[in-house]
Amino acid sequence: MIRSHLSTHLSWLCCLVAVSALGLARAQAPVDPLDTLVFCANLPPDASAEQTDNCIDAAAPAIGDIDPEWRKRMPPKVRWVVDKDALRICSAGTSNYGRLVGLVRDRGCVWVTEQTCTILTVAYLAHAEIGQALRTCAVR
Repeated sequence: MIRSHLSTHLSWLCCLVAVSALGLARAQAPVDPLDTLVFCANLPPDASAEQTDNCIDAAAPAIGDIDPEWRKRMPPKVRWVVDKDALRICSAGTSNYGRLVGLVRDRGCVWVTEQTCTILTVAYLAHAEIGQALRTCAVR
């Protein structure tokens, strides 16, 4: 009786080890998405349509050093205000937010005072759009 019980446990243990080994064999190191980026400028002239559709064009200029003087031109406070009347306020040209210094595409605008930069939009934006609007704040 003890021998058959031990045999059953040993069989289960062997199965468990085999399944674990199989899982480890199938596991692969995670792929870093940055390793798969292809810049359009690096494609050969005879690149296929699929290659040109999947290449990165706008990211290339963003790689590099940031001008250290950029932060010195920023007001001490930056805020983002979402207001359903943002387009009307932007088109008025004057506001309590300060001086109009730029537009955020068709979604809002950027206002600056000596102490504050206000990004005013009608809706929430993607981080890249906010980043572009933030660059407009550096006008001092």
